[in-house]
Amino acid sequence: MSSVNVIREIEVQRFQIQLTNTGIIVIREYPFYRKKKVEINEGFEKKVIEIEIPVWKYLTNPQHSLVFHVNDFIKNTIQLPKLPKKVLNFIFNFVEFYKHKYFNS
Repeated sequence: MSSVNVIREIEVQRFQIQLTNTGIIVIREYPFYRKKKVEINEGFEKKVIEIEIPVWKYLTNPQHSLVFHVNDFIKNTIQLPKLPKKVLNFIFNFVEFYKHKYFNS
């Protein structure tokens, strides 16, 4: 039984993109933080504090990630969410790398 290993990995524009030796691509989005003022009760006093709230722009599912196989991308059976062009370029490059490494051998 062979193990799953990350063979390519890059971080670009708040995204981590990984390619495994089994053809799985994992995309994770890191949040940016927005400051928000919140009113809290402290005994009889009301206090305003500032908190940071994480915000994800593209991958809004609970895991803030996307996992798919290279074949899904090649056969166009996956619909990717709107992503920055640089991220899409790296996904395409990872797919091409995997095709040449594992399909042409």
